[in-house]
Amino acid sequence: MNRKTILASILALAMLLPIIPLGIVHAQTCVSSATGTGDVCFDFSSGTPAAGTPIGIGEPPYVVVESRHWPHGLFNIIVGRIAGTSIVITMAFPTAIPLGTTWTSLDVATGTWINDRPGFDSNNSDNVVTITVEDNGPEDLDPRVGDIQHFGGPTLPLSAPQDLDQSSGESTAQTLRAPNLHANFISINPSQTVANQPVTITTNVVNEGSMEGSTRLALKINGQVEQTQLVNVGPGGSRPVKFTVTKAEPGTYTVIIGNQRASFLITEDTAGKNNVDGGVIAILLLVLLAATVVIVLALSFRRKPSY
Repeated sequence: MNRKTILASILALAMLLPIIPLGIVHAQTCVSSATGTGDVCFDFSSGTPAAGTPIGIGEPPYVVVESRHWPHGLFNIIVGRIAGTSIVITMAFPTAIPLGTTWTSLDVATGTWINDRPGFDSNNSDNVVTITVEDNGPEDLDPRVGDIQHFGGPTLPLSAPQDLDQSSGESTAQTLRAPNLHANFISINPSQTVANQPVTITTNVVNEGSMEGSTRLALKINGQVEQTQLVNVGPGGSRPVKFTVTKAEPGTYTVIIGNQRASFLITEDTAGKNNVDGGVIAILLLVLLAATVVIVLALSFRRKPSY
């Protein structure tokens, strides 16, 4: 092959390159889910992924839809320099996404959840699903053109059917009850103590659903959130949760965890006060005794006869 033939071949190849679809060059990133189900990998049809940070369920300032189950938590997806007016996001989850699952996302205009979208663009009950996000659309939190920030996650309603048995073709439909986590009692020890002494508050979180779930349990005292704990409970299981608080002001304190309510009483530290008062009295007595001795000695020297 002579030099002219080689140059002609290179030129012909260069002329063909622009017609090769750029969409075949994808950017991928993987993160661990907030609920501990495993790694979730995101593949973007264009752009540069900056993050796929998982967010714990119900973490402020986001309040999740209570009527839905979030098996893998939420994801904060950030993609820059996208090509075109939208991108396709392909997600590979550690477990299969059952039919009936929807992708619930945050509406940028209202700050509410969009959970009535038609569903995934592709979901055939395996672990790979796709969605399309429009640049500056209702589900894009980034107002800049060419940059997308999308916040959401896969959700299931409170009851969802299992898929068909693909091997036999027979229906194995069962009702999967989504996680229903709640506190079923409150125990306070001690129920009465003095100021600045620890009070232990214990509850038991039960999951009446048939799937594992998580919730951020809040301890409220006199209407104010004092502490929170993220609790994961398996299907049909339970988990004890303990909080410890101290209060300096005497009074009755009302405790609320979920729908459970109890109270404890803080009194003044009278024993410590009595000890202080007793110490002051003892010092005063010693001072009075010393003064008496000085007066007696002074009088004795004045009465001593002189020669």
